[in-house]
Amino acid sequence: PFKQLSSGMKSRLAFSIACLVNPDILILDEVLSVGDGAFRKKSGDKMKQILSGGVTGILVSHSVDQVREMCNKILWLDHGEQIYFGDDTETVCNAYEEFLITKELPRDAQGIQRLSKAFVRRKAEEQRRRQMSEAQKLQSILESGNSDAAVEAALSILRKRKPELLK
Repeated sequence: PFKQLSSGMKSRLAFSIACLVNPDILILDEVLSVGDGAFRKKSGDKMKQILSGGVTGILVSHSVDQVREMCNKILWLDHGEQIYFGDDTETVCNAYEEFLITKELPRDAQGIQRLSKAFVRRKAEEQRRRQMSEAQKLQSILESGNSDAAVEAALSILRKRKPELLK
């Protein structure tokens, strides 16, 4: 019986049925975020295929990565209040991620721009710190005289930053 299925299985079944009926409009409420990685990839690919066929899709999601990847318009709601509606998905996703960190809710377009820029700066600083940390670890290994470990650490850094150099 349907009621005995897990919520994940119900979501999979609902998504499968929605894909079979060839809709004009497809509304998905957190459906693509359930299941294992393989299911999420398969359902995401299917959703892209459906959308490329001219179907209007409405994705309700807290997954910023899914919104960035699949949406060309975005509506940000907070407790039923519209914060933003438009097509600047990247800026709004950045602002939303900064909101999740700071809990500062933007009240206008300038607030969204400010939060988005703060998020981009935060990410760049985190990246700089990671790179500095990797360099410091490598320096420490070099100073210890362990050449095998130093080579392995350098290769690890290259694999992450410039994998094309290792080909």
